[in-house]
Amino acid sequence: MNRTLFLTFFSALTLCAESYFTVDLPENWQKVPTSSLAIYNHAEDALKNEKVGTYSAAYERKALLDFTLPYILVEQEKHAPYSVSELESMAEEMPSIIRQAYLPLHRAGKFGEVKVMPGIYDRERNMVFTYYEMVRAKPREEMFAFTACFPSKLGLVKLHGFGKRSDYEKSMAEMEQILNSFTFGSNYFYTPSLKSSKKLKALPAVCIVAFVLLYALRFIGKRQSGGREPFSKKA
Repeated sequence: MNRTLFLTFFSALTLCAESYFTVDLPENWQKVPTSSLAIYNHAEDALKNEKVGTYSAAYERKALLDFTLPYILVEQEKHAPYSVSELESMAEEMPSIIRQAYLPLHRAGKFGEVKVMPGIYDRERNMVFTYYEMVRAKPREEMFAFTACFPSKLGLVKLHGFGKRSDYEKSMAEMEQILNSFTFGSNYFYTPSLKSSKKLKALPAVCIVAFVLLYALRFIGKRQSGGREPFSKKA
């Protein structure tokens, strides 16, 4: 197993990096190089016309080109600790957020219907999980995806996973292994209270990745493969 430690700075006053969370990567997976992730973030920033750098890390199955399916994007969001009721509300809202993120692409004929399963809050793993599937129009290909949100004392760490339907069993088993290994550092883990801390805010960035993903990957694919589409067809 490849134990990967992620470090992050939480404020300008922090003088040294503190461990935030760890995951176990399967032997055939790796962390996406910083340079490739920077290209991905730059493509998304260009679309939003602002410098955001949404994703702090990404993991992928080892392949010739970075961001070859399957892979997982890591996003971090600062927020006061969530209560159980807020996490349950988040799970209820996730399907709507995902559908809204894909709506412009659907109207443009880029994607068919996006099928989203009901979001769930897994209390045992303290995780909000939403699974969905979609079909790209040209070239036709079927994909599956999920968003897993892990709350900490500092907010959320969100893992966005993507894979080909034709490779579902293998890809999902590998990504589930990563999800099951997710662990916060002792300073950041907490048990959600039953009381609501603050009014639950909308999560506009959680699945905007669904809207940006297609164009960001095309940008990367053209740079790395001379114009070849980075997606491959799913059965």
